[in-house]
Amino acid sequence: MLAGAAGGVATLLVGGGVLAANYVYQQSVPTAVSLALKDGQKEVSLQPTLRLSSSRPLAAADLRAAMRVTPGVDADLRASGDGRAFSWSPRRPLAELTEYTVSLGSRNDSSGHLQKAARWRFTTTIVPRIVSVTTESGTVLGDLAEISSGSRLSVTFNDRMDTGSVRLLANGSPVGLNWDGEGRSASLGGATLPMGRLKLSMAPGSKDVEGRLASSWTIRASVVFHVDMHTVPLAAPALVQVPNDPAARDQSGLQAADVVYEYLTEADITRFTAVFTRAPDVVGPIRSGRLISFALTRHLHGMLFMSGLSEGSTARLDADPVPNVIDVPGSSIAPATGCHPTISSLRRPPCSRTRHGQA
Repeated sequence: MLAGAAGGVATLLVGGGVLAANYVYQQSVPTAVSLALKDGQKEVSLQPTLRLSSSRPLAAADLRAAMRVTPGVDADLRASGDGRAFSWSPRRPLAELTEYTVSLGSRNDSSGHLQKAARWRFTTTIVPRIVSVTTESGTVLGDLAEISSGSRLSVTFNDRMDTGSVRLLANGSPVGLNWDGEGRSASLGGATLPMGRLKLSMAPGSKDVEGRLASSWTIRASVVFHVDMHTVPLAAPALVQVPNDPAARDQSGLQAADVVYEYLTEADITRFTAVFTRAPDVVGPIRSGRLISFALTRHLHGMLFMSGLSEGSTARLDADPVPNVIDVPGSSIAPATGCHPTISSLRRPPCSRTRHGQA
């Protein structure tokens, strides 16, 4: 009886010793963390969520302390309820075509277990896209920009493109592209662009030489006809009375005006009050002033140029004067010497022919 009991005790002691030894061994095994990403993997998304798993429960703070990502990334690390699964997500997109290294340092966690060191590397992808559209002068076009008619535009991509797949659309219609040797930039002639409002976009299906689909791209602009004129700055706005009857056309200098007010004068004939802050070489022909001319001159703190006034308008001007110059009907205003009443009057004392010409 005693012998049997002794044997049972011996068996119990041996079994307990094995369990204890196994427990000690399990506790001595380092905590292993694995990453659900193959070491050296390519074409990783720019906004990935890296999944990590631990061989035993692990506090998020311990993993965060051991984990390093280079180049440095501002990211969030979240843990599952059992502390065995983790997700790592960058707060901003990663850099394109960049190799990142995820490393875990060997250290004891808060439960006393050693964390096993590990390292993984991956390389991000690139999203083909248009990075800029520039004019011949190098000006980068933004949304709602103006494009001079006939301008030659250059389109620059961030990657080598499959030139056969890339289609640029102008108001929905394809435009021809002349590519450089590398497929990273192309030019298009402004003559192919319609005047007026323009919507440039890249058609779906455009891709780079590796087959990556390009991101969508759209820019809105206006194709305009620019007139280059010699002008000189003025000390105050010049308001010039210009007729718009058929005999007066084509008028001179209106392209340089900051704004042109048009209003009815006789039947269906209109007249302009052109406002200049920079004076062209010639403006005209000039015609008589109207009551609205006085109001505009007073509001803009400028000087009014006209060929004359009716008796009623003269009386109104005498009662409430504004700076003005009276010139010969039908003539044009041009820079001159001496005391000819011109727009240059704004840059020198008034002429003797100036009525109410106080500056």
